[in-house]
Amino acid sequence: FVGAVDTGTTIQFHTGFRGFPYARPDLLIFAIQKNSANPSTPIFIDAFEMKLFGMDDSRQVLARTLEQVALMEGFFRQVWLIYPSSNPPVESHERYVKELSIHLSALRMQSVGVALVPETFDPTSPQTEAPVIRRLPSANANPRHAGLLATYLNNHS
Repeated sequence: FVGAVDTGTTIQFHTGFRGFPYARPDLLIFAIQKNSANPSTPIFIDAFEMKLFGMDDSRQVLARTLEQVALMEGFFRQVWLIYPSSNPPVESHERYVKELSIHLSALRMQSVGVALVPETFDPTSPQTEAPVIRRLPSANANPRHAGLLATYLNNHS
């Protein structure tokens, strides 16, 4: 999901990201350059939002999801929406993810990706079913509100 990084880069996982008033993703991935002048400043931050399929009106849920990621993409290099997959696939879930991907493209939210991950996913097991990427994001090297996030991180680290 993160992609290739330089050999001098450390990847850190952070959960429980609270207090930042504009976005609260479930998981953040920080890429830290080991030999940089400021080793505590990430060279990029990716956000992961874990989603569930529910019984709510899918139009309302779709609109709220689009609003959420429209804001989040301004702070992070990539935003991933992670949905559970099932075997056999649930037709309404497949339809929702397809429609979401179409709207993300229409709104030119290029840095937002969508993936389906099996509920029993175990990355250490060779027998596990692999995640399915439904929309591959293009990394945004300069998110428009990254400065607000950097200021927050510097003041709360």
